[in-house]
Amino acid sequence: MTRAAVVEAHRRLRPTGMAPYPLREGLATLADVADYLATEDPVEIGAGYLLELEGFERTREQLVLGAAVPPTGVPNGRAPQ
Repeated sequence: MTRAAVVEAHRRLRPTGMAPYPLREGLATLADVADYLATEDPVEIGAGYLLELEGFERTREQLVLGAAVPPTGVPNGRAPQ
């Protein structure tokens, strides 16, 4: 984990009003998240921090953006033909 990635994550969080403060402790918190996630991607660090802030437990589960699969198990809810 590089300090630059943590500083960039903090910089990106500032406009949202969700950046951790005071600065020294905030950077330490983001560095802890980055170490846990084993990432140097500022977006992943920020996302991990925001999830934790909202009460989610730390996990290494990969979240995937895309179409949701409804309870039918078929994308878009269409049954196989």
